[in-house]
Amino acid sequence: MRSKSNFVLKFPANIILFFIVLYCFYLYSSYKEDKLRKCFKVCNAMIVDAQHGYRGGVKLSYEYIVGKKKYRYSSKRPISMGLGQSLINKNLLVIYSCYDFNENWLLLHKSDFEKYNIAYPDSLLWLKEELDKGR
Repeated sequence: MRSKSNFVLKFPANIILFFIVLYCFYLYSSYKEDKLRKCFKVCNAMIVDAQHGYRGGVKLSYEYIVGKKKYRYSSKRPISMGLGQSLINKNLLVIYSCYDFNENWLLLHKSDFEKYNIAYPDSLLWLKEELDKGR
């Protein structure tokens, strides 16, 4: 038979452990973003696939080339499936870390460009209009 005192003693420890783990995830995420902000390069990426994302949004798969090596990644974005499908075989911009080419971010929304102090290209004004419409 379990004693209530054991449960009461373990309960606060579990909550504290949960918040420590959560804080570690936050620190790791911040570290990765800071690393990317400190030194990044911009290149073209081609959207190769769009799928329904888990819990909404669209998972965009894209490829970019650094040197002679091709990198392929996916990014879940809050856009409609119609817009995601229309982006297939289109070129967008991606930033990648100078230190680790696997660390990257697909620049889709105007806020993505502002976050990294990159001018929004005129060639993507059509995309901005589609995103503003909420398509």
